[in-house]
Amino acid sequence: MDRLSNYAASSADVLPEFLQVEAFSKLSNAIGKVIEAQLDMPAVGAITLYVSLLTFTLRVHPDRLDHVDQVLGACVKKLSNIPKLEDSRAMKQVVALLSAPLEKYNDIVTALTLSNYPRVMDHLDIGTNKLMAMVEVLFELIKGLIKDIDGADVDELDEEDFKEEQNSVARLIHMLYNDEPEEMLKIICIVRKHTMVGGPKRLPFTVSSLVFSALRLLRQLQGQEGDIVGEEASMTP
Repeated sequence: MDRLSNYAASSADVLPEFLQVEAFSKLSNAIGKVIEAQLDMPAVGAITLYVSLLTFTLRVHPDRLDHVDQVLGACVKKLSNIPKLEDSRAMKQVVALLSAPLEKYNDIVTALTLSNYPRVMDHLDIGTNKLMAMVEVLFELIKGLIKDIDGADVDELDEEDFKEEQNSVARLIHMLYNDEPEEMLKIICIVRKHTMVGGPKRLPFTVSSLVFSALRLLRQLQGQEGDIVGEEASMTP
């Protein structure tokens, strides 16, 4: 399938050939049957097939977000049968699956419109250091949305488009969460580092989300203190 993807990327003239034979539909059905038939197929094998299909889709049908979401949804269905994804190779393929739309569209807004995108993210089970690195990479990818690009005049941007982009960034910040307060604080610090350079037009959107995350962390800490007090009280005769 990688050869087909490379062939599709070689020239725009070949794309009508794939459209004419409904290549995506046929490849998607074939992959689904292969995975269903091989019940003992390792997770990394199945996810790799979906990464290849997604790569093909993004090259042949970049405008068909429904195709992209369909591939992500099929992968979610496969992952839902796995209690915990522990294979590091499979984890790398999940990251590749999530990275592909970001690299293609260079736009987190588009990725967030895919209903299955956050569902794939739910299956990431990575260590603290890798999580922090991933947050760093994520904000590096969307730096064009969180700070002014050199030479660009933010006042020339369409007001509605600008608000939609910044609201999407705010939603992304809301999505970043960790059950461990110490790790959540690290996430907030990373987000603060990237968003505070946004300029006067962007800060009203991002700072409010950052404050909300900080307040949520505070409530989280207060809840833990309440649990400790409760435990001490239960031990008191």
